[in-house]
Amino acid sequence: MKKVIKLTESDLNRIVKRVLKEESMGIEPVIDRNSKSVGVKIYFHEGKYEIDDNLKKLILNDTQLMNILRKSLPTIEKYMGTGKIPKFITIGSQTSSTGSRDRNAEIGKKRIESMKNLIFDVLEELGDRSGFYVGEDTIESLMTINTDSNYKPSGLNPIYDRSKTKPKFNERYGYIEVKPIKTMGLDSKGIDRLEDNLLNAKGWNINPDEEKIVNAIAKLETYSDILDLDNELRREGGLEGFINSVITDGFTSMGSDREERMKIMDSINKASKNSGKGKIAKIVGDVISIILD
Repeated sequence: MKKVIKLTESDLNRIVKRVLKEESMGIEPVIDRNSKSVGVKIYFHEGKYEIDDNLKKLILNDTQLMNILRKSLPTIEKYMGTGKIPKFITIGSQTSSTGSRDRNAEIGKKRIESMKNLIFDVLEELGDRSGFYVGEDTIESLMTINTDSNYKPSGLNPIYDRSKTKPKFNERYGYIEVKPIKTMGLDSKGIDRLEDNLLNAKGWNINPDEEKIVNAIAKLETYSDILDLDNELRREGGLEGFINSVITDGFTSMGSDREERMKIMDSINKASKNSGKGKIAKIVGDVISIILD
């Protein structure tokens, strides 16, 4: 005889809630702003754009550049195709202030191509060492090319004749900056704990523990965390409604709430910034406003 398990409506709601939360957990790839980026800057002779072979060999053996790309591979592998990976490689070039604009644009774009190919060469070398090769189309999708016109001619005061002014060596370069990426964010259990801490700190909302509320919100790591917590607090009016119901106007037994409100705003904006977004929280009068997509 088959065993029949009866589930109540609350049981089903709890199961569905858990499954939905697992799918929307706030863990995501972000730029690691606490670690240093690695940069390469190459100077070119006038009108040149190819990188010297000896210099290229030195760069290919640069352990810092190799390591930062190697450490990024697990994150790329896990999140590629999701549209969540931030562009962590920046490439650009500059031309001298002399010469025609069209000529500068042509040289500038070729220098950018040289820098792009250099990244491909480093990844090829990394593949030779690890046995795993990253496709050029994959890594190119994670690059930012500066500027809109793909090159930047240095400035020259308009009183000077470009055709006669001698070019400066330090104006002609290409550069690469690779920023470290990592995963951040709270899983479903982390969001649950955060919600419980907030509700426990609120209590009957007669004299809520504002310090615990501030500390709990400071644990948000990403924009996705903010969205998940906002959803968990929907019965409280969302994250914004909850904050404004407990961090009240004027003075309480603990003094003015403005300091707590400022700390909460900073924590929310920090988590949003980790995900590459701008400031989404601000203080309007005596309440906090949070703008979510």
